[in-house]
Amino acid sequence: MLIHDLARETGFSVETIRYYERLGLIRPPTRRANGYRDYAPSVVPCLHLCRYAKELGFSLREIRALGERLDAGALSRADARQAVVGKLAEVERRLVELRALRASLRSALTHDDVFRGSSAGPASSRRRLGFGREVVPSAAGRRHGRGAGLGREATRFPGATSGARRARR
Repeated sequence: MLIHDLARETGFSVETIRYYERLGLIRPPTRRANGYRDYAPSVVPCLHLCRYAKELGFSLREIRALGERLDAGALSRADARQAVVGKLAEVERRLVELRALRASLRSALTHDDVFRGSSAGPASSRRRLGFGREVVPSAAGRRHGRGAGLGREATRFPGATSGARRARR
């Protein structure tokens, strides 16, 4: 089956099918004499399973691990069920965190002085919310040779990383 036929049958784009092939989510196709990919019909249910697993919240890495175990005959029904139970537990934890965040946001909206500042000034309001000021190295300064010591002041949300920090990782 040619890639465009596979794409039409499964609803995936040609690019996604090639990407899934590179990631090892589907078996590599054989090549025809003209170099075209020739996918086995067994790839169709595999792609449908990938879509279903994505809809259930599994990452591509998790799907690949499950697929490898399935191909090796080492994935029992109980193992698949346990993977879904684990994903459900993860979603439940995230829901608790999101509910707490919602409560914090609602609380912030009920306090007038949170965003406009209080008698102590806007800086104290930012500190109460967890906002901070810090100096981070300017990525542009390093790229253009203007000296590594140059910096810029940046406001960050709690737990966020600046672009300059991400670039260094």
